[in-house]
Amino acid sequence: MDNKIVETSFDIIFNAGEARTECERGLKALEELDYETAENHLKTANEFIVKAHTKHTEILQSYIGEMEGQPFYMIFSHAQDTLMTINSEILIAKHLIKISKALYDKIK
Repeated sequence: MDNKIVETSFDIIFNAGEARTECERGLKALEELDYETAENHLKTANEFIVKAHTKHTEILQSYIGEMEGQPFYMIFSHAQDTLMTINSEILIAKHLIKISKALYDKIK
């Protein structure tokens, strides 16, 4: 198994996992209407997801033009899935913060 793709896959999974943890912390803060903490956690989540996305892009670019005949690695597939799922969760959480703030401002 190509060590570079395996190591990078684990980097993607790690950073995406940290992003998910921060996203969940942000949503918990949002439940308490602690917008500043929620936004700070989402900012940190975004930093981790950018790291994961950068690693993902590096792998894809390194294989451009060389994909034919290359083995398929399930771990890279899992890493891609993790990255995209958590990226979506962060996007939704950002919107939830905005929606919650708007509703809170209307009722206070």
